[in-house]
Amino acid sequence: MKTKEDLRSLAERRAWDKEIVVWQGSVDELSSILPSGADAADVQKLDLLDLVTSEDLSEDDARSHFRRALESHLKTMAPGAGQRRILIVSSTAILAHFNTGLASFFSWFCSDRGLVILQVDGVAENLTLPPEFEFRPNRLIEYFVQPDHAKEIYS
Repeated sequence: MKTKEDLRSLAERRAWDKEIVVWQGSVDELSSILPSGADAADVQKLDLLDLVTSEDLSEDDARSHFRRALESHLKTMAPGAGQRRILIVSSTAILAHFNTGLASFFSWFCSDRGLVILQVDGVAENLTLPPEFEFRPNRLIEYFVQPDHAKEIYS
């Protein structure tokens, strides 16, 4: 796992390598780490909960709706010519719930000018549950670090 300073160094680069990384911690802490000022990349936030429909749909229809909404949103947020943009994505468990993977981010946002940071809240390591429940505190992190998914984890 890499450090806050490593993430700041990544964010300060002039160009990226079509990267998606994971930040384990709060959005506020992440925002305080990222560089600011005239030379810094523009920072945008996307809460995936905003893309989930409240309609009563089957699981497959809800997944399809979410994928379409995500792709549409990413197209409008992609950095334009001469821009550098960092996209902070919260409520990332939705990606695992719908098993959508990260292909939409690679297709519609990531580039040498667009960096995606998936924000994952910290999880209590010593949570006590009834024996019929399996508790895997790092399950979401494990989902995002599969091959062809996120490149690094920062905390």
